[in-house]
Amino acid sequence: MKKSIEFDSNNNKIQGKFYHADEGEPPFPTVLLLSGFPGNEYDVLGLGQKMVQQGINILTFNYRGIYKSEGIHSLQNTYEDIQAANKYLHQEEVICKFKVDTSKLILGGYSYGGGMALAYAAEYPGFKRIFAIAGTDHGEFAREYKRNPLFA
Repeated sequence: MKKSIEFDSNNNKIQGKFYHADEGEPPFPTVLLLSGFPGNEYDVLGLGQKMVQQGINILTFNYRGIYKSEGIHSLQNTYEDIQAANKYLHQEEVICKFKVDTSKLILGGYSYGGGMALAYAAEYPGFKRIFAIAGTDHGEFAREYKRNPLFA
């Protein structure tokens, strides 16, 4: 089951989707799934719909300034948005409503989101697992941007 959700990130309303597991015994492992850039308003690579069938919750959201999420997009703001999404998953109301197992939180992403997942997890190791699908190396991207004016 898919449900629209909203949470606050530094006084900006962030829009997202929560795919609630429909198989298995609760509480459920939950993936905080980060999209590529700019992402879309729907499912990341169709994983939300597939993983709920395996007894895994998925939370995905649009970064600040993307689609209906408020604010201005930047790498730093994306980092803060991930932090806000992580806090959202730890709220008692969310844990009860979606049967979230906070001891089995997983952080992952695709492309831009994959790189951000790895960067975030390096500083916040509270996730049971992390993954990146074709993750972007943001450091390499920044170095190339400075080195090659045509890249800009």
